[in-house]
Amino acid sequence: MASLLIALLCTFGGICWAQAAPLSPMQTDYIRQAEAQSRGRWFSLDVDSAHSYDQIALSLDYRVEDALVPMTGHAYLTLVGRSAMSQISLDAHAMTISQVSEHGSPLPFSLSNDTLYVTRTVQPNDTVTLDIEVSVPARTNSYGLNYATARAHHAYTFAEPYGARWWFPCFDQPFDKFNEVTTAVNMPDNWNLASNGALIETTYPSSGRKRQVYHHSHPISTYLVVVTAGDYTRRYETVNNVEFRYFAFPVDSANAAYDWGRTPLMVQVYDSLFGPYPFEQYGMAEAAFGGGMEHQTFTTIDQNWITGNRAAEGGVAHELSHQWFGDHLTCVDFRNIWLNEGFATYCASLFYEATGSEALFDTLMSNSERYYFYEDRNVLRYAIYNPPPQVLFGTVEYDKGGWVLHMLRRQVLGDSLFFAGMRHYVAVHGGGTVNTEDFIQAMNDVSGQDLHWFFDQWVYHAGHPAIEYTIQTGSPASRDVSVFVHQTQYNPSTQTPYFRFPLMLNVHLTSGQTVTRPYWFNAQEFQTVTDSFPADVQSADLLPFQDVLFEGTPVNVPSFPPVTADRFELGAVYPNPFNSVARIPYELARTGNVKIEIYDVLGRLVQTLRPGTVAAGRHEAVYTATPGMASGVYLIALESSGSRRVTKALFLK
Repeated sequence: MASLLIALLCTFGGICWAQAAPLSPMQTDYIRQAEAQSRGRWFSLDVDSAHSYDQIALSLDYRVEDALVPMTGHAYLTLVGRSAMSQISLDAHAMTISQVSEHGSPLPFSLSNDTLYVTRTVQPNDTVTLDIEVSVPARTNSYGLNYATARAHHAYTFAEPYGARWWFPCFDQPFDKFNEVTTAVNMPDNWNLASNGALIETTYPSSGRKRQVYHHSHPISTYLVVVTAGDYTRRYETVNNVEFRYFAFPVDSANAAYDWGRTPLMVQVYDSLFGPYPFEQYGMAEAAFGGGMEHQTFTTIDQNWITGNRAAEGGVAHELSHQWFGDHLTCVDFRNIWLNEGFATYCASLFYEATGSEALFDTLMSNSERYYFYEDRNVLRYAIYNPPPQVLFGTVEYDKGGWVLHMLRRQVLGDSLFFAGMRHYVAVHGGGTVNTEDFIQAMNDVSGQDLHWFFDQWVYHAGHPAIEYTIQTGSPASRDVSVFVHQTQYNPSTQTPYFRFPLMLNVHLTSGQTVTRPYWFNAQEFQTVTDSFPADVQSADLLPFQDVLFEGTPVNVPSFPPVTADRFELGAVYPNPFNSVARIPYELARTGNVKIEIYDVLGRLVQTLRPGTVAAGRHEAVYTATPGMASGVYLIALESSGSRRVTKALFLK
């Protein structure tokens, strides 16, 4: 979870799954204020080019006490000018700044409306390093520095989405990444520090004090910088050249060793699915935190997630996967937060699928479906992209976001193309920032398809299909199955469209064979899809687990009159098999607009033929195989006047 704002809701199959809770009014107001201050800073693609400077390095040298007192010290911020400036403005909230200097020379500054203004003329390509002397107040369970005594005395920071400015001055937007970060903390000598990157130095500057220094040389966003320090028992192991660090309080160290024990296996799974782990280290540090937060290379884990029975292991997998999706690839702005949270939610399920727990994978997907439906019905309906501030970490971003990836994989692409697309996405954008269009383009590149139709309905619009449906067998012929669907969810005010989606049916034949087939429905209110089979149909029913996020109500009689046509027929394709050109005969009972679609057996659209308005009678369409088309069975669907017929053809090169 990329937020401390979670509550553990329920346990299924041994997994205590964490669910995002709505933000408090204070946090919602703060996000709104931060967004207002940042208006005009949200851009896609080369966002840094529109910002007056680029922050390239951060070095923090702070002192932390074993008490609820301020954290004090110096923040050294290095930036490069992109345009001429007479002053440098930095986000700085609720902190005291006593001096700003450069190379030992004081600079004029002022602090107003949560912004630090430093008087310093900067020309394009000038490099400036500011030494900012700060005092950061200690809090409990808030942004910035937090001090806690539960189980053991410790201090930790939290910053997502706009909380970095609560503990060091910076340009607090996710798209402006530092190239490197160094963190030094002077603390009680019984404490140990967890921070980004590698521990490079430990000294004892005075009696009863310890100073530890970490350095991280990878691009990192402001909200992913962390300091967590406390009386930890530390455990290290190196697996496949990755150093794993586990920091837990002494009372919890044995349970943590078991609960976190499969972390290297998780890395191995995600390596195989998405590409190599992007950093040299990974760690987890316990805190009285209220959730989990994927700080780069060192995740903060709530003490209540340490149980000794791996009850919260799904949360551990979720946070780890953020090292790819959220840290290595960071959403360019929080309108695209689903690229962090939806991905991590699905990744946690993928870990169990990859390790043989198919039933648990299904359970987690069902739980996500249930969580999303609850929020959609009882809280608010909104699109995944650009969520309202009060639900920035809502179930739409987490659970519906995860379902979008699942539907893209199972309905549209299949495993081979889906995971190839994910690896391509990581390889192209690793170390940088991404928006939804970047992900779509990566999937388009690998699949050779334009997938905007899919993302438009599932990501850029709100809601999901809500249908009334009837399955009829034995009419008009004993070998036919017809499915009538009425989509009832359409609502312009909530931006809920008609959806294009499949339903999977098990069709039981009198021959004893059961055939599983997708029935695709277009983005329209009423539709009938009819399919024919090689033997008489005994019965047909929906698969219990559908790879689509929908709500369906079976009805005995369709709530709309099905179109009946005495001569609405789709004939046998010839030649069959074909190797270049197929002829598709069909007959219409009345004049209508005709569309013919060719799908592969996974239900992926290959091509659409649009003869246009066609008169009643017999006709023939000609289909030419597309370049690079793979040999195999293809489904050919004829649609006109609300009715649909489907047949098969075999393409052989």
